[in-house]
Amino acid sequence: SLAPIMAAFFEKIPVVLHEQNAVLGRANRLLARKAKAIAKSFDKTIGVGFYKRKLATTGNPVREEIIRVRSTPVPVIKLTEPICILVLGGSLGARILSDVVPHAISLLPKQLKQRIKVNQQCRLEDIERVRCSYDENNLSAEIKTFFDNVPSLLQNSHIVISRSGASTIAELAIAGRPSILIPYRFAMDNHQYENAMALSLAGAAWCIEESTLTPEILAKRLELILEDNQIHAEAAGAAHSFGIPDAAERLADLVEKLSSENPRSIFSSQDAISENDETALFQRKAVSP
Repeated sequence: SLAPIMAAFFEKIPVVLHEQNAVLGRANRLLARKAKAIAKSFDKTIGVGFYKRKLATTGNPVREEIIRVRSTPVPVIKLTEPICILVLGGSLGARILSDVVPHAISLLPKQLKQRIKVNQQCRLEDIERVRCSYDENNLSAEIKTFFDNVPSLLQNSHIVISRSGASTIAELAIAGRPSILIPYRFAMDNHQYENAMALSLAGAAWCIEESTLTPEILAKRLELILEDNQIHAEAAGAAHSFGIPDAAERLADLVEKLSSENPRSIFSSQDAISENDETALFQRKAVSP
């Protein structure tokens, strides 16, 4: 979007930026000074402090199918019924989840493990070994490189194990599903960690960094959640409260409002920051857990 937005600036057309992540992205940082408004997905977004007068929290728009999941309560964990775990690794799958999740589930207590049903996305080259790992432990699992029915899988899932990209966070929150999040360690400006921590601090998820993720740690976390209905239900409620189901409407309303104002006001210098401030923003060091 960088090129058309720069063209809009030259043509004096009002610009509204939208930031999906909990950290203002580098392209948006470059464009923020002359933007008419900045719509953000998280209440607390790192890097927007210089532009307070331009901010609006709209949330991150998601598909209508995900919004419909919001009206269905998270499945209750019952002693005699299956427990559904959905494992998502981003658009290409995450190798670390293929390595760790099957092993972690195999370490669960027998009474719990035998009730687990897994739907796991993984890379094509990992499918066979992941399937074999589940088969060796007599675990029920569907393994695919891509699920085209994520809304229905979310609806039936008790918990989700996933990366923490912006769209995933929005979908989990709007659906009201508890999650264990494994941020991608090489994400620009560590934004996946910040996304995950936002949901974690809200009580809706648990964040485990790649550097500390082991089958044993993941197994203990799963056992804690899946054997305590109160912990599970409270996380689901927190996720539901975190979600912004009318994000698309909020963003559209913001665009319509600002498009009717004087386009020349986008060149106001009131919110401009110095080059030194902007350089410091680029050099922000990620916070360790």
